[in-house]
Amino acid sequence: MVKDEDGDDATGDGAPDIPTISAVTPDDTLLVDNKLRLECKSRSNSLPAVHGLQTKVWWQDGQGNDITTGSRFFVNSEQELQVDALSRGDKDLKFACVVADETGGKANYVRSRSSDSYTVLPEYPPLQSDLKVSPHFEDGARIGKRIGERLDYKCEADCHPECEVKWMYKADTQGAKYGEVQGLEDRSVLVNDGVGRSDPGTYRCRAKNKHSEAPVKTSFVLELLYLETPQVYINEKPISNISAWEKQDAVELKCVFDANPRPSVIWRSPSGKEILNSVIEGPEKAINADSGVSERLYTSSLYLHSLTCEDSGIYSCHGSSENTEVEGRMNVNVKCPPKPLDAADKGLAEEYAWQIPNDLKVKFVMRGWPAPKITRVSSSLNGERRREIIGQNILVNKMNPYEGKPWLTLFQLTSKRNLTQADSGRTYTMEFFSSDYDLKYSFKIRLRGPPREVYNITLENIRHNSVDVFWQAGFDGGEKQMFTVEYRKKGDNGEVTTDWVVAAKDIPVTPRGLWQTTKITGLQASTEYSCRVKASNILGTSATEFVLKTRSAPSGGLSAGAIVGIVFACLIFVLIVAFVLLYCMADVRDTLRSLIKRDEEKPTQNGGVSSGSDKPKKNPIVRMKKMVQSIPKKLKKDYNTVPAKDVEGDEDDYSDEFDDDDPYMNADELQKPKTDEIVYANASAIRKNAEDKKKNEGREKNDDGLIYVSVDHKNSNVTPSPKNNNNNKSAGSNKGSNEPAVLFTPQEDSVEYSEIDFSKTKSPLKNGVHQEVTAEVNPTLKQEEVVVAVQPDGEEDATSAVDGGADVEAEDGGADLSTSDAVVVVPESKFGTAV
Repeated sequence: MVKDEDGDDATGDGAPDIPTISAVTPDDTLLVDNKLRLECKSRSNSLPAVHGLQTKVWWQDGQGNDITTGSRFFVNSEQELQVDALSRGDKDLKFACVVADETGGKANYVRSRSSDSYTVLPEYPPLQSDLKVSPHFEDGARIGKRIGERLDYKCEADCHPECEVKWMYKADTQGAKYGEVQGLEDRSVLVNDGVGRSDPGTYRCRAKNKHSEAPVKTSFVLELLYLETPQVYINEKPISNISAWEKQDAVELKCVFDANPRPSVIWRSPSGKEILNSVIEGPEKAINADSGVSERLYTSSLYLHSLTCEDSGIYSCHGSSENTEVEGRMNVNVKCPPKPLDAADKGLAEEYAWQIPNDLKVKFVMRGWPAPKITRVSSSLNGERRREIIGQNILVNKMNPYEGKPWLTLFQLTSKRNLTQADSGRTYTMEFFSSDYDLKYSFKIRLRGPPREVYNITLENIRHNSVDVFWQAGFDGGEKQMFTVEYRKKGDNGEVTTDWVVAAKDIPVTPRGLWQTTKITGLQASTEYSCRVKASNILGTSATEFVLKTRSAPSGGLSAGAIVGIVFACLIFVLIVAFVLLYCMADVRDTLRSLIKRDEEKPTQNGGVSSGSDKPKKNPIVRMKKMVQSIPKKLKKDYNTVPAKDVEGDEDDYSDEFDDDDPYMNADELQKPKTDEIVYANASAIRKNAEDKKKNEGREKNDDGLIYVSVDHKNSNVTPSPKNNNNNKSAGSNKGSNEPAVLFTPQEDSVEYSEIDFSKTKSPLKNGVHQEVTAEVNPTLKQEEVVVAVQPDGEEDATSAVDGGADVEAEDGGADLSTSDAVVVVPESKFGTAV
């Protein structure tokens, strides 16, 4: 191994390239008081491109000394040389660096040669104190010179980058403005070998560079005159800019000089070519109305005919006298619509082909002024058009003037869309729009190419004989791509010792954005391998290589006794689980048999069907409130009630039997009730009010919107004494009366209840009773339990039966329940009097 003069490892076979130093700043500008970071870059010659190892960097000053801790310049965590605040004193400091591949201990470093020196050149704007004029004068001083005397001043400024230093002049007349002194060989040196009458005014030196917010300046006043900047005219107007249409307009340019002696004038084209060595007219003597100074005016003219777009630019007239030169500038813009340049290598082609995976980039030059602008881009394929949003779907860059010609513009279009093979044949259309024209130009594209390299290769679960590889697919080149993973063994010296071995091939692409993965097996322990992932399509193949090293082989496994113990424990666990399952299955089987037996022994009631019947069974049993104890026979059909069994402490059990005081029962779920099943009461009142009923047909509700019902279930299980009212003095007096008498029938202990829903749709009170009430009664009532409603006679509480029964009237088609065959018994209830 080669040693350097210090005894350290020097360059040898496989050493990195000589490094280069570059500044790392946001805008590539090194300003005074700003931070400076220098990075050292080199390419390794001993490791593969994707080795993942950090490069070791040593920094040295201009004398070859290592940068030490505590100095203004220090090495940061990124191995960059850094200074937090540059100063003017850092100018011309030099630094160098050396790199090495960090492949082990220091004894194994292979170091590069030292880089070229990097010179620190901090940039700063000039200060007022940095401006120096020789010979010196105080700012604002007045200096007098006779005609013919020499005027010679040099202006300098300390700044970096170098300042733009120039002399400015303002005539000593009212309203005059500063303009740059013309005709100077060096713009920073004011020289006039023989000043004259045309030279009076204020002379100012000013300096600035790109970092200056405002120029620094110093000036003096000179009372001499001779040659002034000419006045310019276009078509007899004192203007310096004009636009004309191609091959349509003519333009006259004119410069008027105030000079003594006569100046010479040369006209130059926009390209700088001399057009005319003009014979000027004059002098025309005049007195300046503003200053009163005598003027000697000389005029020079230039005529332009049959202008073309290529004639656009700045025309200048250059006047000189007594080693002084002045210039007049006029800008002539010849308008012409945009058109592709007629050149095979620069014009717009009909078709462009590019190779995948490169981006679609199209360059062409347009002739036209004003500089054309692409206002809209669209594309079409197979009759389908889509908008290409500029800046989002496609980038449009232009350069004007191109090759120094303002009428030429270079365009470059770059597609930001992920174009595929399916886009081959797509047509792009560009629109050039302005107030003077609206033009369109188109081109087609063809695209093909191999896939791009995979990226983000990641290794997981590295073992002694295998590893899991993950990666993300690159652009497929417009064709279907597949992946192949290969590896080969590397020796101790880093060189490969075997051919490529295929670990996996023909791996398809996963859905977009998901990671690809495969496993490499059959590897040797503690061995370094060179691996690669290849992406292939019908157009080509790309490959990305990486290096991995397997782990050491494991030390050993479980003993035979431990394995036997684990197997025995597993068998015991399986036997326990099987026993529990068998026990649960037997318990479930016994439960099912009990349920089936109970269902077969269940009695049939109220039209129900036994388990052995051929008829279909009724609806599922539901829990319901026993509100009413009887129901007409016609309402008992299609229902099956099952007695509920009373369980101590549980009022809502679902057993098959019930007690007298059990308020709930088990019954088949109700079918949708029929609207024509109506319960009637107070039949005599109905007959008396039959005519009123016909008159009131079609009424939707009572005047007060309510139906009044009084239901009293108190003492419903005993036979009470009959109540006194106007129509009934005793229970037996009803036998000979036309009005129905109240019957009290002793109730059975197993009272069944149901709810009564009274519709609020009938006539108001007449003769002390409600005219009509429709009631839907739960059809689980018993037919034998009845009650006869009593016609009230003026008493406030006479509308209710002895037990609080409701007044009900039949609807059309319903039977009158005025006889003992059509009465309803209302059992005990807590209803109020208004429903």
